[in-house]
Amino acid sequence: MRTIIARIAKSVLPQRHWTHLQSVRSRNHQMRWLKENGVLELAERFSLSNGQAVLHGPFAGMKYPAASILSRNSVPRLLGSYESELHEVIQSGLGYKYERVIDIGSAEGYYAVGFALKGQSPVVTFETDPRELALCQEMARLNHVEHRLTARELCNPEALRALAGGKRCFILSDCEGYELDLFDDPTVQALVRSDVLIEIHLDAYEPLVERFTKTHQVRTFMSRPRSGSEYSELACLGAKADLGICEFRPEGQRWILAQSGEFAAA
Repeated sequence: MRTIIARIAKSVLPQRHWTHLQSVRSRNHQMRWLKENGVLELAERFSLSNGQAVLHGPFAGMKYPAASILSRNSVPRLLGSYESELHEVIQSGLGYKYERVIDIGSAEGYYAVGFALKGQSPVVTFETDPRELALCQEMARLNHVEHRLTARELCNPEALRALAGGKRCFILSDCEGYELDLFDDPTVQALVRSDVLIEIHLDAYEPLVERFTKTHQVRTFMSRPRSGSEYSELACLGAKADLGICEFRPEGQRWILAQSGEFAAA
């Protein structure tokens, strides 16, 4: 019944309203699950022992607001192990002066504020959940980079083409299944000079690889298991260290990096 109602709602609601509704529902469900499974309690314990700044990785030193720490799976973020499969890509992006970095589905701002703080490019961030958007702006202020970050709500293909079409940009996308709609053929063609990093959801992998290989060089990254023994800072979590570092990704989680063929050899 819920699936039927969702299909009806998607067919009648404006895209902005539907996307906002889905974002809020997903976030509410995530919060309930994290609380019920003790993950939020681990985030609080870890931050009390290790502080409220990122310890390792590309964004080491970035400060986190308490409200963000206590409302998500924060241990991997504070530890700096978050999406470590992509650290090489992120470090490379931080070292290059793009016309802008565009973060689609920024949530509390791990990447958006991280790039504003550590990178060389101005940042435009998109987030449809107003609660997460407010947290992103709070983290930007805490790290004194609010002047380098522009926050927006809904990103659609037209908005993305207007921002990045024909320009040299770095685009990060984590938009919970919307990526097939967002990166349609005209948009991929418009991004010929940009580098694009996309977290894959549902059945988007093959279609997106096919679209981007016409104009970009495509690499695939796979998620890997984490172990609580990897970092000494996890000792404060005791027997729950493995739970603390876990990112709860589905088996076979993939990302693709589509690098502009024009600049790939540069």
